[in-house]
Amino acid sequence: MQPNGESQATAAQSHEDSPRPESGKKTKPPGNPIKSRKKKRYKRWLRISIPFLCVIALFAGMAIGYVYLGKAPMSDIWKWNTWRHAFDLVFAP
Repeated sequence: MQPNGESQATAAQSHEDSPRPESGKKTKPPGNPIKSRKKKRYKRWLRISIPFLCVIALFAGMAIGYVYLGKAPMSDIWKWNTWRHAFDLVFAP
């Protein structure tokens, strides 16, 4: 085993021998442009699809609640007066 002082000197020397960028900043290897395009496309798809799926889930939940909990016929879901009445009940003064 080496004494403590020699191991530290060896570690410092090997650290100094490693190549460093001139600017002092870490450099990233060039990425795969196809993967970066796929990531961008995936993020764009998520930004569009998640709000759309939330709106669909909202309407589906309202319809299921109206039919199963409210014991109303399924055909009434598509009538505007039904939803206007529900809106008036929720936001009535």
